[in-house]
Amino acid sequence: MRFWILNSLLFCIGFTFGQAPERKIIIENGTYHYVTINDNNQLATYYRGATTSPIKEGKRYVLPVGRNLTAHFNPLAWDLKDDSIVAVNFMDHVMNDRYEAIKKIGLFDLQEWNSTMVIGELIQACVNQPQYIFNQPYLSLKEKTDIFNHFYFDLALIGDEVWMVMSNKGSFRIWKYADGEWKKSKIYKREWKAHFTLVKEGNKPILLTETGEKIVVSLDGVEIIQQGKNNFELKDYTVVIDRDNGKNYYIKNNFIIPEQSITELLKKSGSTI
Repeated sequence: MRFWILNSLLFCIGFTFGQAPERKIIIENGTYHYVTINDNNQLATYYRGATTSPIKEGKRYVLPVGRNLTAHFNPLAWDLKDDSIVAVNFMDHVMNDRYEAIKKIGLFDLQEWNSTMVIGELIQACVNQPQYIFNQPYLSLKEKTDIFNHFYFDLALIGDEVWMVMSNKGSFRIWKYADGEWKKSKIYKREWKAHFTLVKEGNKPILLTETGEKIVVSLDGVEIIQQGKNNFELKDYTVVIDRDNGKNYYIKNNFIIPEQSITELLKKSGSTI
C-alpha cells in the first residue's frame, strides 16, 4: 500500500503543468516542442502543440529519458530532428549505462500521460531504451578522471551530424559524430560557472554560455562572436529556436505563461539571440 501511495503521489507531481522547459523550445512547421523534467523522479515529459494556441492546451507525453539530480545542475541535453528526439539519458539509476545514454526516440511512438501509469515502470522503460550512438565523449572523459567538477554537456543536431560540447574541471572539448565515427577537438581551458547550451545558427554549432556569450565552435577552433551581458544568467532563460523563421530567441522563464501562445510570448517577451 505504501508503494502504491508513493507512485500515485509521484505521478501527480509529474503530471502537474508549470515546470520550466529544459533548455529550449523548438518551433517547426507551426508546432512547438519542449521537454520538462520532474525533480522528484527524474522523468521527462514531452509537450507538443500549435504555436498559436495557449501553451496549456498542448498535449503531454512520457519521454523515456531523464537527467541526473546530483552534482552541478545540467539540464537535459536534447534536440529534435524530423519526427524524433535525440537526448542523453543521464538519470541516476544503477542500471542506466551512461556510455549508452544517447537515445533516439520517435515522437509518434510516445504515450500520453494517463492516470494508470506506474512511475517505477516508466523509469525501467528509460533504463531499457536502446542506444542511438555510443557516448564516446563521456567515455573519453571518464577514462581520464573519476572526479566531476563543473561537469556540463549539451548536444545539437546539424543535418546528419551530432555535435556535443562537454566540460569538466576547468576545460572543455568539442565533439562531432558523422559517418559512423566520433571526432574531437583539442582541449580548451575555461572555468565554467554554470551550464551552457549548444544550438544551431545557420549550419554552424553555436555555444551559448552562462553569461550570454555566443561562441562558434568547430573541431578546428572556437570564436567568440558576441560578448556576455551584464546581469545575465542563462539559467533564468529558455532558448526558443524558431526553425520556421530561422531565428533564435531568449525568453525569461517567469514570462512563460501557460494561458498565452508561444507566438504571443515571443512578441511580448522574446529577445533575439
